[in-house]
Amino acid sequence: MNSCGSKEEVGVLIAGIEGHICENCTNQAYAIVSEEFDVEKVAKENKELESYSPKEIKSFLDDYVIGQERAKFKLKGEIKNYNNQSVIIKTYVGTTEQVLGKSTTSDDGKFYYKIDIPIKGVVILDLEGGERMEFFADKKNVEFTSRLDEDGIVNIEFQNSKVNQYYEDYKKRISLIELKDNALGVKSEEELKTKIGASVQTLMDKVGIETNRGQHVLNGVVTLLRGNGIDDIADEWLDKGSSLTCKINDELKATLNAYETIQLFEPPVVLYEWNPVE
Repeated sequence: MNSCGSKEEVGVLIAGIEGHICENCTNQAYAIVSEEFDVEKVAKENKELESYSPKEIKSFLDDYVIGQERAKFKLKGEIKNYNNQSVIIKTYVGTTEQVLGKSTTSDDGKFYYKIDIPIKGVVILDLEGGERMEFFADKKNVEFTSRLDEDGIVNIEFQNSKVNQYYEDYKKRISLIELKDNALGVKSEEELKTKIGASVQTLMDKVGIETNRGQHVLNGVVTLLRGNGIDDIADEWLDKGSSLTCKINDELKATLNAYETIQLFEPPVVLYEWNPVE
């Protein structure tokens, strides 16, 4: 059977089981089948997309948008006996404090604050009465409860025990205030230098003098030592800074340059003074 016409009329005729079909009909059939296939494919894909939950879609995007989950550092705290008052949130940039933002406690002393950057380091909370709380954040949200009394902020409990341990370690080993605390109760200048020297060594071993943060800390230590008249230990560490072969940050470089300039203008040491006999 043939409904397309004679071979002379249509050109190519393709033999089928019960008849023939021309090349024009074949091309048209191919176009129709292709179009139907694409439509079904799109419909199938749309149906699969609709089957994903919002949580699954977010999880998929997080695989391609790096840092999506850590876009904000969330701080949630409770300070009992400190209602409807401000909390200033800060962090250290080198040895300098930088304000990140401000929050206000509710009627029951609770507050919540979002910071636009993930923080790995020390976070400072300053209260209106001069009280201060410091803790260590490790790029994770922090939640804590505490109480304010005559002794300041006490009974600090972190929801994340790891953060709490970082906080305790920080208080014991990282704070530059320890250098001053170690000067209390000493009975001689020699004992003072021994204690301070050991504290500085412990501190620098912890932060690493070759790291950028370590160099910021070293600069702060030197300033603190000179401010308390302990120049020999300060000079010892400045000499170590001068001998570094790694990259030195601008802050420490400026301190080292000033130190070397002072040395150039120091009067020479007189080893022997000759007094003529009259």
